Amino acid sequence: MPKYTAPGVYIAETRGLPPVVGSDSAVPLFIGPTERATDAQGHDLTGRVQPVSSPAEFAALFGDPPRHEIRTRADGQGLEVGAPFLLPRAVALFFETGGAKAYVLSTGPFTRAGKGLRPEAEPLIAALESAEARAEGPDLLVLPDAGRLPPDQALRVWRAALAHCAAQGDRIALIDPPEAGGSAELEAFRQALDIPEAAFGLAYAPWLISPLPRFDCRDLSAALRRDLSAQILAEPDPGKIHGAAKELGQEPLAPYVDPAWIHQVLQQGSATYRATADAAQSLVAPVPPSGVIAGMIAAADARWGMWKAPVRTVPQAVQGLASDPPAASLAAPGASVAINPLRLDPSQGILIDGARMMAPDSGDLRYLPVRRTQLYITRTLRAALRGYALSSPGTGDDPALWQAVKTEVEAFLASLWRDGAFPAASADEAFSVAVGPGLSMTQAVRDAGILRLSVGIALVRPASFIPVEVEARRPAAP
Repeated sequence: MPKYTAPGVYIAETRGLPPVVGSDSAVPLFIGPTERATDAQGHDLTGRVQPVSSPAEFAALFGDPPRHEIRTRADGQGLEVGAPFLLPRAVALFFETGGAKAYVLSTGPFTRAGKGLRPEAEPLIAALESAEARAEGPDLLVLPDAGRLPPDQALRVWRAALAHCAAQGDRIALIDPPEAGGSAELEAFRQALDIPEAAFGLAYAPWLISPLPRFDCRDLSAALRRDLSAQILAEPDPGKIHGAAKELGQEPLAPYVDPAWIHQVLQQGSATYRATADAAQSLVAPVPPSGVIAGMIAAADARWGMWKAPVRTVPQAVQGLASDPPAASLAAPGASVAINPLRLDPSQGILIDGARMMAPDSGDLRYLPVRRTQLYITRTLRAALRGYALSSPGTGDDPALWQAVKTEVEAFLASLWRDGAFPAASADEAFSVAVGPGLSMTQAVRDAGILRLSVGIALVRPASFIPVEVEARRPAAP
Protein backbone atom coordinates (compact mmCIF):
# COMPACT_ATOMS: atom_id res chain seq x y z
CA MET A 1 0.00 0.00 0.00
CA PRO A 2 1.58 3.37 -0.99
CA LYS A 3 1.88 6.14 1.58
CA TYR A 4 0.20 9.42 0.75
CA THR A 5 1.92 12.38 2.50
CA ALA A 6 -0.03 15.27 1.00
CA PRO A 7 -3.57 15.97 -0.13
CA GLY A 8 -4.27 15.41 -3.81
CA VAL A 9 -5.59 13.06 -6.45
CA TYR A 10 -3.68 9.80 -6.85
CA ILE A 11 -4.14 7.12 -9.51
CA ALA A 12 -3.64 3.56 -8.32
CA GLU A 13 -3.45 0.80 -10.91
CA THR A 14 -5.40 -2.35 -10.04
CA ARG A 15 -5.40 -5.76 -11.66
CA GLY A 16 -8.67 -6.13 -13.55
CA LEU A 17 -9.87 -9.41 -15.07
CA PRO A 18 -12.84 -10.19 -17.29
CA PRO A 19 -15.81 -11.77 -15.52
CA VAL A 20 -16.28 -15.52 -15.33
CA VAL A 21 -18.74 -16.56 -18.04
CA GLY A 22 -20.76 -19.74 -17.56
CA SER A 23 -20.17 -22.53 -20.07
CA ASP A 24 -22.92 -24.09 -22.18
CA SER A 25 -25.02 -26.80 -20.57
CA ALA A 26 -27.16 -29.68 -21.82
CA VAL A 27 -25.13 -29.92 -25.03
CA PRO A 28 -24.70 -33.58 -26.03
CA LEU A 29 -22.04 -35.13 -28.20
CA PHE A 30 -23.67 -37.78 -30.41
CA ILE A 31 -21.25 -40.41 -31.72
CA GLY A 32 -22.16 -42.99 -34.36
CA PRO A 33 -22.57 -43.79 -38.06
CA THR A 34 -24.48 -41.51 -40.41
CA GLU A 35 -25.58 -41.71 -44.04
CA ARG A 36 -22.72 -39.40 -45.01
CA ALA A 37 -20.52 -36.71 -43.43
CA THR A 38 -19.74 -33.82 -45.78
CA ASP A 39 -20.14 -30.06 -45.59
CA ALA A 40 -21.43 -27.74 -48.33
CA GLN A 41 -17.97 -27.59 -49.89
CA GLY A 42 -17.69 -31.38 -50.03
CA HIS A 43 -15.12 -31.67 -47.23
CA ASP A 44 -15.13 -35.01 -45.40
CA LEU A 45 -16.39 -34.57 -41.82
CA THR A 46 -15.88 -38.17 -40.72
CA GLY A 47 -14.22 -38.25 -37.31
CA ARG A 48 -14.61 -34.49 -36.81
CA VAL A 49 -16.93 -32.96 -34.21
CA GLN A 50 -19.51 -30.68 -35.81
CA PRO A 51 -22.08 -28.44 -34.08
CA VAL A 52 -25.72 -28.65 -35.18
CA SER A 53 -28.65 -26.57 -33.98
CA SER A 54 -31.60 -28.19 -35.80
CA PRO A 55 -32.66 -31.39 -37.58
CA ALA A 56 -32.34 -29.54 -40.89
CA GLU A 57 -28.71 -28.62 -40.18
CA PHE A 58 -28.02 -32.23 -39.19
CA ALA A 59 -29.53 -33.49 -42.45
CA ALA A 60 -27.48 -31.00 -44.50
CA LEU A 61 -24.22 -32.34 -43.03
CA PHE A 62 -24.99 -35.98 -42.26
CA GLY A 63 -27.83 -37.00 -44.57
CA ASP A 64 -31.10 -38.79 -43.93
CA PRO A 65 -31.97 -41.50 -41.41
CA PRO A 66 -31.47 -45.07 -42.60
CA ARG A 67 -34.39 -46.82 -44.18
CA HIS A 68 -36.39 -49.02 -41.84
CA GLU A 69 -36.42 -52.67 -42.78
CA ILE A 70 -40.13 -53.44 -42.58
CA ARG A 71 -40.65 -57.16 -42.93
CA THR A 72 -43.23 -59.89 -42.38
CA ARG A 73 -43.19 -61.24 -38.84
CA ALA A 74 -41.68 -64.68 -38.36
CA ASP A 75 -45.13 -66.09 -37.49
CA GLY A 76 -46.55 -64.59 -40.68
CA GLN A 77 -49.00 -62.44 -38.69
CA GLY A 78 -48.55 -58.83 -39.70
CA LEU A 79 -45.43 -56.68 -40.07
CA GLU A 80 -42.53 -55.67 -37.85
CA VAL A 81 -39.90 -52.97 -38.17
CA GLY A 82 -36.17 -52.95 -37.60
CA ALA A 83 -34.09 -49.80 -37.19
CA PRO A 84 -30.45 -50.86 -37.10
CA PHE A 85 -28.94 -47.37 -37.03
CA LEU A 86 -30.33 -45.07 -34.39
CA LEU A 87 -28.24 -41.88 -34.21
CA PRO A 88 -30.26 -39.77 -36.71
CA ARG A 89 -33.53 -40.53 -34.92
CA ALA A 90 -31.93 -39.88 -31.51
CA VAL A 91 -30.72 -36.45 -32.70
CA ALA A 92 -34.21 -35.64 -34.03
CA LEU A 93 -35.82 -36.66 -30.72
CA PHE A 94 -33.29 -34.52 -28.83
CA PHE A 95 -34.49 -31.43 -30.68
CA GLU A 96 -38.16 -32.45 -30.50
CA THR A 97 -38.03 -32.77 -26.70
CA GLY A 98 -36.32 -29.46 -25.93
CA GLY A 99 -32.71 -29.57 -27.13
CA ALA A 100 -31.20 -26.47 -28.74
CA LYS A 101 -27.60 -27.36 -29.61
CA ALA A 102 -25.64 -30.56 -30.09
CA TYR A 103 -22.36 -31.86 -31.46
CA VAL A 104 -22.12 -34.83 -33.82
CA LEU A 105 -19.08 -37.01 -34.47
CA SER A 106 -19.78 -39.32 -37.39
CA THR A 107 -17.83 -42.58 -37.37
CA GLY A 108 -18.51 -43.00 -41.10
CA PRO A 109 -21.33 -44.16 -43.36
CA PHE A 110 -23.77 -46.89 -42.44
CA THR A 111 -21.93 -50.17 -42.99
CA ARG A 112 -23.06 -53.64 -43.93
CA ALA A 113 -22.06 -56.52 -41.65
CA GLY A 114 -23.14 -60.03 -42.59
CA LYS A 115 -26.55 -60.11 -44.26
CA GLY A 116 -27.84 -56.78 -43.00
CA LEU A 117 -26.91 -53.31 -41.90
CA ARG A 118 -25.57 -53.35 -38.36
CA PRO A 119 -23.55 -50.95 -36.19
CA GLU A 120 -20.06 -51.94 -35.10
CA ALA A 121 -18.29 -51.51 -31.77
CA GLU A 122 -14.75 -50.69 -32.89
CA PRO A 123 -15.52 -47.40 -34.69
CA LEU A 124 -17.45 -46.18 -31.63
CA ILE A 125 -14.59 -47.02 -29.26
CA ALA A 126 -12.02 -45.46 -31.60
CA ALA A 127 -14.08 -42.26 -31.75
CA LEU A 128 -14.27 -42.11 -27.95
CA GLU A 129 -10.49 -42.35 -27.75
CA SER A 130 -9.87 -39.69 -30.41
CA ALA A 131 -8.65 -36.17 -29.72
CA GLU A 132 -11.79 -34.80 -31.40
CA ALA A 133 -14.06 -36.40 -28.79
CA ARG A 134 -11.98 -34.85 -26.01
CA ALA A 135 -12.61 -31.31 -27.22
CA GLU A 136 -14.35 -29.02 -24.76
CA GLY A 137 -17.98 -28.02 -25.31
CA PRO A 138 -20.26 -31.04 -24.74
CA ASP A 139 -21.43 -31.97 -21.27
CA LEU A 140 -23.46 -35.04 -22.27
CA LEU A 141 -22.32 -38.08 -24.25
CA VAL A 142 -24.80 -40.13 -26.31
CA LEU A 143 -24.08 -43.29 -28.33
CA PRO A 144 -27.51 -44.53 -29.48
CA ASP A 145 -26.16 -47.28 -31.74
CA ALA A 146 -24.41 -49.10 -28.90
CA GLY A 147 -27.83 -50.40 -27.88
CA ARG A 148 -28.09 -52.46 -31.08
CA LEU A 149 -24.76 -54.23 -30.60
CA PRO A 150 -24.47 -57.77 -29.22
CA PRO A 151 -24.38 -57.59 -25.39
CA ASP A 152 -20.64 -58.19 -25.01
CA GLN A 153 -19.77 -55.55 -27.61
CA ALA A 154 -22.27 -53.06 -26.16
CA LEU A 155 -20.68 -53.40 -22.73
CA ARG A 156 -17.24 -52.72 -24.21
CA VAL A 157 -18.57 -49.49 -25.70
CA TRP A 158 -20.28 -48.46 -22.45
CA ARG A 159 -17.11 -49.08 -20.42
CA ALA A 160 -15.15 -46.96 -22.90
CA ALA A 161 -17.79 -44.21 -22.71
CA LEU A 162 -17.70 -44.13 -18.90
CA ALA A 163 -13.88 -44.12 -18.89
CA HIS A 164 -13.95 -41.23 -21.39
CA CYS A 165 -16.26 -39.15 -19.20
CA ALA A 166 -14.29 -39.88 -16.03
CA ALA A 167 -11.04 -38.85 -17.73
CA GLN A 168 -12.56 -35.67 -19.16
CA GLY A 169 -14.15 -34.68 -15.87
CA ASP A 170 -16.63 -32.35 -17.58
CA ARG A 171 -19.46 -34.55 -18.93
CA ILE A 172 -21.66 -37.53 -18.21
CA ALA A 173 -22.60 -40.49 -20.40
CA LEU A 174 -26.23 -41.36 -21.07
CA ILE A 175 -26.14 -45.16 -21.04
CA ASP A 176 -28.89 -47.23 -22.68
CA PRO A 177 -29.59 -50.56 -20.93
CA PRO A 178 -30.42 -53.58 -23.14
CA GLU A 179 -33.49 -53.27 -25.36
CA ALA A 180 -34.68 -56.65 -24.08
CA GLY A 181 -34.77 -55.26 -20.57
CA GLY A 182 -35.98 -58.17 -18.48
CA SER A 183 -34.73 -58.85 -14.98
CA ALA A 184 -31.92 -61.16 -16.13
CA GLU A 185 -30.66 -58.74 -18.79
CA LEU A 186 -30.71 -55.76 -16.42
CA GLU A 187 -28.89 -57.67 -13.69
CA ALA A 188 -26.16 -58.74 -16.13
CA PHE A 189 -25.91 -55.12 -17.29
CA ARG A 190 -25.52 -53.94 -13.69
CA GLN A 191 -22.83 -56.45 -12.84
CA ALA A 192 -20.80 -55.66 -15.95
CA LEU A 193 -20.85 -51.89 -15.31
CA ASP A 194 -20.21 -51.99 -11.57
CA ILE A 195 -17.02 -49.96 -12.02
CA PRO A 196 -15.81 -46.68 -10.43
CA GLU A 197 -16.35 -44.78 -13.69
CA ALA A 198 -20.10 -45.49 -13.40
CA ALA A 199 -20.19 -42.34 -11.23
CA PHE A 200 -20.19 -40.48 -14.58
CA GLY A 201 -23.05 -42.50 -16.10
CA LEU A 202 -26.82 -42.05 -16.16
CA ALA A 203 -29.15 -44.86 -17.26
CA TYR A 204 -32.89 -45.01 -17.97
CA ALA A 205 -35.06 -47.97 -18.98
CA PRO A 206 -36.99 -49.32 -20.78
CA TRP A 207 -36.61 -48.31 -24.42
CA LEU A 208 -39.31 -46.15 -26.00
CA ILE A 209 -41.37 -46.43 -29.17
CA SER A 210 -41.62 -43.64 -31.69
CA PRO A 211 -43.51 -43.22 -34.99
CA LEU A 212 -41.60 -43.79 -38.20
CA PRO A 213 -40.30 -40.42 -39.43
CA ARG A 214 -41.33 -41.13 -43.04
CA PHE A 215 -42.27 -44.04 -45.33
CA ASP A 216 -42.02 -45.16 -48.94
CA CYS A 217 -41.29 -48.44 -50.67
CA ARG A 218 -37.57 -48.24 -49.83
CA ASP A 219 -38.48 -48.96 -46.20
CA LEU A 220 -39.80 -52.41 -47.13
CA SER A 221 -37.39 -55.33 -46.92
CA ALA A 222 -36.24 -56.89 -50.18
CA ALA A 223 -38.17 -60.09 -49.40
CA LEU A 224 -41.38 -58.19 -48.71
CA ARG A 225 -41.00 -56.13 -51.90
CA ARG A 226 -40.54 -59.31 -53.97
CA ASP A 227 -43.63 -60.89 -52.43
CA LEU A 228 -45.72 -57.75 -53.06
CA SER A 229 -44.45 -57.47 -56.62
CA ALA A 230 -45.44 -61.08 -57.35
CA GLN A 231 -48.89 -60.63 -55.81
CA ILE A 232 -49.59 -57.42 -57.75
CA LEU A 233 -48.37 -58.88 -61.05
CA ALA A 234 -50.60 -61.92 -60.46
CA GLU A 235 -53.71 -59.74 -60.24
CA PRO A 236 -56.12 -60.11 -63.20
CA ASP A 237 -55.41 -56.73 -64.80
CA PRO A 238 -52.43 -54.87 -63.32
CA GLY A 239 -52.71 -52.37 -66.19
CA LYS A 240 -50.77 -49.13 -65.72
CA ILE A 241 -49.24 -50.29 -62.47
CA HIS A 242 -47.44 -53.22 -64.14
CA GLY A 243 -44.16 -51.31 -64.58
CA ALA A 244 -44.13 -50.00 -61.04
CA ALA A 245 -44.93 -53.45 -59.65
CA LYS A 246 -42.08 -54.99 -61.63
CA GLU A 247 -39.60 -52.35 -60.43
CA LEU A 248 -40.77 -52.87 -56.84
CA GLY A 249 -39.41 -56.42 -56.90
CA GLN A 250 -35.91 -55.47 -58.00
CA GLU A 251 -33.02 -55.75 -55.51
CA PRO A 252 -31.58 -53.25 -55.32
CA LEU A 253 -34.07 -50.80 -56.72
CA ALA A 254 -32.90 -49.49 -60.09
CA PRO A 255 -31.03 -46.17 -59.63
CA TYR A 256 -32.84 -44.61 -62.60
CA VAL A 257 -36.30 -45.22 -61.09
CA ASP A 258 -37.74 -42.77 -58.59
CA PRO A 259 -38.94 -44.74 -55.52
CA ALA A 260 -41.49 -42.00 -54.83
CA TRP A 261 -43.04 -42.72 -58.26
CA ILE A 262 -43.28 -46.46 -57.47
CA HIS A 263 -44.91 -45.71 -54.13
CA GLN A 264 -47.38 -43.19 -55.59
CA VAL A 265 -48.44 -45.37 -58.52
CA LEU A 266 -48.95 -48.48 -56.40
CA GLN A 267 -50.61 -46.59 -53.56
CA GLN A 268 -53.23 -45.30 -55.98
CA GLY A 269 -53.62 -48.40 -58.18
CA SER A 270 -53.12 -51.51 -56.03
CA ALA A 271 -55.27 -52.47 -53.06
CA THR A 272 -52.64 -55.10 -52.13
CA TYR A 273 -49.85 -52.54 -51.92
CA ARG A 274 -52.10 -49.96 -50.25
CA ALA A 275 -53.04 -52.37 -47.44
CA THR A 276 -49.37 -53.17 -46.79
CA ALA A 277 -48.37 -49.49 -46.90
CA ASP A 278 -51.14 -48.52 -44.48
CA ALA A 279 -50.08 -51.26 -42.08
CA ALA A 280 -46.42 -50.21 -42.39
CA GLN A 281 -47.15 -46.55 -41.66
CA SER A 282 -48.98 -47.48 -38.45
CA LEU A 283 -45.88 -49.21 -37.08
CA VAL A 284 -43.70 -47.71 -34.38
CA ALA A 285 -39.96 -48.22 -33.99
CA PRO A 286 -38.09 -48.88 -30.75
CA VAL A 287 -35.61 -46.13 -29.81
CA PRO A 288 -33.15 -45.95 -26.91
CA PRO A 289 -34.10 -43.38 -24.28
CA SER A 290 -30.80 -41.46 -24.35
CA GLY A 291 -31.74 -38.96 -27.08
CA VAL A 292 -35.06 -38.14 -25.41
CA ILE A 293 -33.43 -37.83 -21.98
CA ALA A 294 -30.80 -35.45 -23.38
CA GLY A 295 -33.53 -33.24 -24.85
CA MET A 296 -35.51 -33.22 -21.62
CA ILE A 297 -32.40 -32.32 -19.61
CA ALA A 298 -31.95 -29.37 -21.99
CA ALA A 299 -35.59 -28.35 -21.52
CA ALA A 300 -35.26 -28.51 -17.72
CA ASP A 301 -32.04 -26.45 -17.86
CA ALA A 302 -33.74 -23.74 -19.91
CA ARG A 303 -36.74 -23.60 -17.59
CA TRP A 304 -35.28 -24.05 -14.11
CA GLY A 305 -31.51 -24.45 -14.33
CA MET A 306 -29.34 -27.56 -14.20
CA TRP A 307 -29.83 -27.83 -10.44
CA LYS A 308 -33.34 -29.15 -11.14
CA ALA A 309 -33.80 -32.64 -12.57
CA PRO A 310 -36.24 -33.43 -15.42
CA VAL A 311 -38.23 -35.66 -13.07
CA ARG A 312 -41.85 -36.52 -13.88
CA THR A 313 -41.80 -34.54 -17.11
CA VAL A 314 -43.78 -35.90 -20.04
CA PRO A 315 -41.94 -36.35 -23.38
CA GLN A 316 -44.44 -35.77 -26.18
CA ALA A 317 -42.31 -37.07 -29.06
CA VAL A 318 -42.75 -40.75 -28.18
CA GLN A 319 -45.83 -42.95 -28.05
CA GLY A 320 -45.08 -45.46 -25.34
CA LEU A 321 -42.69 -47.92 -23.74
CA ALA A 322 -41.12 -50.65 -25.84
CA SER A 323 -41.38 -53.15 -22.98
CA ASP A 324 -42.69 -53.41 -19.46
CA PRO A 325 -39.81 -54.58 -17.25
CA PRO A 326 -40.62 -55.55 -13.67
CA ALA A 327 -40.57 -52.47 -11.45
CA ALA A 328 -38.39 -54.27 -8.94
CA SER A 329 -35.70 -54.85 -11.56
CA LEU A 330 -35.38 -51.09 -12.03
CA ALA A 331 -35.82 -49.79 -8.49
CA ALA A 332 -33.76 -52.60 -6.93
CA PRO A 333 -32.85 -51.03 -3.55
CA GLY A 334 -29.17 -51.53 -2.82
CA ALA A 335 -28.38 -52.42 -6.45
CA SER A 336 -24.75 -52.01 -7.47
CA VAL A 337 -25.72 -49.85 -10.48
CA ALA A 338 -28.76 -47.56 -10.47
CA ILE A 339 -31.18 -47.59 -13.43
CA ASN A 340 -33.85 -44.89 -13.41
CA PRO A 341 -37.30 -46.08 -14.48
CA LEU A 342 -39.51 -44.62 -17.18
CA ARG A 343 -43.15 -45.25 -16.34
CA LEU A 344 -46.40 -45.12 -18.26
CA ASP A 345 -49.16 -43.26 -16.44
CA PRO A 346 -52.67 -43.62 -17.95
CA SER A 347 -53.50 -39.96 -17.34
CA GLN A 348 -50.12 -38.28 -17.86
CA GLY A 349 -48.30 -40.42 -20.40
CA ILE A 350 -44.63 -41.33 -20.01
CA LEU A 351 -42.96 -40.11 -16.83
CA ILE A 352 -39.29 -39.83 -15.92
CA ASP A 353 -39.21 -41.26 -12.43
CA GLY A 354 -35.74 -40.76 -11.00
CA ALA A 355 -32.48 -38.90 -11.46
CA ARG A 356 -29.67 -40.93 -9.90
CA MET A 357 -26.27 -41.52 -11.38
CA MET A 358 -25.35 -45.14 -12.03
CA ALA A 359 -22.95 -45.40 -9.07
CA PRO A 360 -25.20 -45.20 -5.98
CA ASP A 361 -22.25 -44.91 -3.58
CA SER A 362 -21.03 -41.52 -4.89
CA GLY A 363 -22.26 -39.55 -1.89
CA ASP A 364 -24.11 -36.35 -2.75
CA LEU A 365 -22.80 -36.60 -6.32
CA ARG A 366 -25.06 -39.61 -6.93
CA TYR A 367 -27.88 -37.17 -7.77
CA LEU A 368 -27.98 -35.95 -11.38
CA PRO A 369 -28.53 -32.22 -10.60
CA VAL A 370 -25.69 -32.20 -8.07
CA ARG A 371 -23.26 -33.97 -10.41
CA ARG A 372 -24.16 -31.78 -13.39
CA THR A 373 -23.89 -28.54 -11.41
CA GLN A 374 -20.54 -29.60 -10.01
CA LEU A 375 -19.26 -30.43 -13.51
CA TYR A 376 -20.66 -27.15 -14.87
CA ILE A 377 -18.82 -25.11 -12.25
CA THR A 378 -15.63 -27.12 -12.77
CA ARG A 379 -15.84 -26.70 -16.55
CA THR A 380 -16.53 -22.96 -16.28
CA LEU A 381 -13.76 -22.24 -13.77
CA ARG A 382 -11.28 -24.33 -15.72
CA ALA A 383 -11.86 -22.23 -18.84
CA ALA A 384 -11.79 -18.94 -16.89
CA LEU A 385 -8.59 -19.81 -15.03
CA ARG A 386 -6.89 -20.78 -18.27
CA GLY A 387 -7.68 -17.34 -19.68
CA TYR A 388 -6.49 -15.59 -16.53
CA ALA A 389 -3.22 -17.53 -16.55
CA LEU A 390 -2.54 -16.70 -20.20
CA SER A 391 -3.11 -13.00 -19.54
CA SER A 392 -0.68 -13.03 -16.58
CA PRO A 393 2.67 -14.50 -17.65
CA GLY A 394 5.37 -15.18 -15.13
CA THR A 395 6.11 -17.27 -12.06
CA GLY A 396 6.31 -16.71 -8.34
CA ASP A 397 4.02 -14.62 -6.14
CA ASP A 398 1.37 -12.34 -7.62
CA PRO A 399 -1.03 -11.22 -4.85
CA ALA A 400 -2.86 -8.80 -7.16
CA LEU A 401 -3.66 -11.63 -9.58
CA TRP A 402 -4.80 -13.93 -6.78
CA GLN A 403 -7.15 -11.29 -5.39
CA ALA A 404 -8.55 -10.47 -8.84
CA VAL A 405 -9.23 -14.15 -9.52
CA LYS A 406 -10.92 -14.55 -6.13
CA THR A 407 -13.12 -11.52 -6.77
CA GLU A 408 -14.32 -12.73 -10.19
CA VAL A 409 -14.93 -16.31 -9.07
CA GLU A 410 -16.91 -15.13 -6.04
CA ALA A 411 -19.02 -12.90 -8.29
CA PHE A 412 -19.79 -15.86 -10.58
CA LEU A 413 -20.73 -18.18 -7.71
CA ALA A 414 -22.82 -15.45 -6.09
CA SER A 415 -24.84 -15.13 -9.31
CA LEU A 416 -25.52 -18.89 -9.21
CA TRP A 417 -26.57 -18.63 -5.56
CA ARG A 418 -29.02 -15.84 -6.41
CA ASP A 419 -30.42 -18.00 -9.22
CA GLY A 420 -31.11 -20.84 -6.77
CA ALA A 421 -28.22 -23.23 -7.44
CA PHE A 422 -27.24 -23.47 -3.76
CA PRO A 423 -29.77 -24.28 -0.99
CA ALA A 424 -28.31 -21.75 1.43
CA ALA A 425 -29.58 -18.58 3.11
CA SER A 426 -26.32 -16.69 2.62
CA ALA A 427 -23.41 -16.67 0.21
CA ASP A 428 -21.06 -17.71 3.02
CA GLU A 429 -23.06 -20.92 3.45
CA ALA A 430 -23.29 -21.45 -0.32
CA PHE A 431 -19.65 -21.40 -1.41
CA SER A 432 -16.06 -20.66 -0.45
CA VAL A 433 -13.17 -19.54 -2.64
CA ALA A 434 -9.47 -19.86 -1.84
CA VAL A 435 -6.52 -18.82 -4.00
CA GLY A 436 -3.01 -18.03 -2.82
CA PRO A 437 -0.20 -19.37 -0.64
CA GLY A 438 -1.30 -21.65 2.16
CA LEU A 439 -4.80 -21.75 0.69
CA SER A 440 -4.54 -23.36 -2.71
CA MET A 441 -0.87 -23.23 -3.70
CA THR A 442 2.44 -24.35 -2.24
CA GLN A 443 5.69 -22.51 -2.94
CA ALA A 444 6.66 -25.19 -5.46
CA VAL A 445 3.38 -24.70 -7.30
CA ARG A 446 3.87 -20.93 -7.44
CA ASP A 447 7.46 -21.26 -8.60
CA ALA A 448 6.29 -23.53 -11.41
CA GLY A 449 3.98 -20.80 -12.67
CA ILE A 450 0.79 -22.71 -11.82
CA LEU A 451 -2.32 -20.79 -10.86
CA ARG A 452 -4.47 -23.03 -8.67
CA LEU A 453 -7.95 -22.34 -7.33
CA SER A 454 -9.79 -24.24 -4.59
CA VAL A 455 -13.56 -23.83 -4.32
CA GLY A 456 -16.19 -25.37 -2.06
CA ILE A 457 -19.82 -25.50 -3.22
CA ALA A 458 -22.82 -26.43 -1.06
CA LEU A 459 -25.16 -28.11 -3.54
CA VAL A 460 -27.16 -30.25 -1.11
CA ARG A 461 -26.94 -28.70 2.38
CA PRO A 462 -25.79 -25.24 3.58
CA ALA A 463 -22.10 -25.09 4.48
CA SER A 464 -21.58 -28.75 3.43
CA PHE A 465 -19.05 -28.04 0.71
CA ILE A 466 -18.18 -30.26 -2.24
CA PRO A 467 -14.57 -29.48 -3.23
CA VAL A 468 -13.64 -28.29 -6.70
CA GLU A 469 -10.02 -27.65 -7.65
CA VAL A 470 -8.79 -26.33 -10.98
CA GLU A 471 -5.44 -25.05 -12.15
CA ALA A 472 -3.74 -23.55 -15.18
CA ARG A 473 -0.10 -22.88 -16.04
CA ARG A 474 0.99 -19.31 -16.62
CA PRO A 475 3.26 -18.76 -19.62
CA ALA A 476 6.83 -17.60 -19.04
CA ALA A 477 7.34 -13.87 -18.75
CA PRO A 478 8.63 -12.24 -21.94
